[in-house]
Amino acid sequence: MFAIIMGFYLMVFDVDVAPKTKTKFLQWFEEVTDWKEEDMYNDITISTPPIQQWFYEMIKTYPPMNGKFSPTDEELVEIEGLEERTTDYSIGESFIYMGFAWSVADKAYDAVVETAFKLGLGVFYLGTSEEDLMIMLPDDTLMTDPEPESKIPAKKSLWDRVKQFFSK
Repeated sequence: MFAIIMGFYLMVFDVDVAPKTKTKFLQWFEEVTDWKEEDMYNDITISTPPIQQWFYEMIKTYPPMNGKFSPTDEELVEIEGLEERTTDYSIGESFIYMGFAWSVADKAYDAVVETAFKLGLGVFYLGTSEEDLMIMLPDDTLMTDPEPESKIPAKKSLWDRVKQFFSK
């Protein structure tokens, strides 16, 4: 799951559909990201309404690389910074997995979390190893095992959260 890190990866998920414990969530993550070649993963109409709302809000700043909402070649040339903000979205029924360029990681992280929490969605930060990962819930907690809640604040900056995680 964590072998190649070529960008900055997050997943937004519908908390009403996803499992409630870390172990079960990670099993579910493996299942839903077992990409099948016949699926295109760019049809937002298959997603739950909160996931759709999140997507339409995010693409205003972080447009998709592919699909009908992606910028034209002319827009990529004419609009400064647009190309580095294009995002690789893989859309499922109850989640969107996305990859950002490292150059926009901090701002993208903030936008993803803020928009997701506003809509009652969770955010999964994959990290660079299994020890780094964080499953953030919209009530400002982290998903853990065996209890579904931990009182570690989830609305800190990415780097503050990583530092706090490693200071344990």
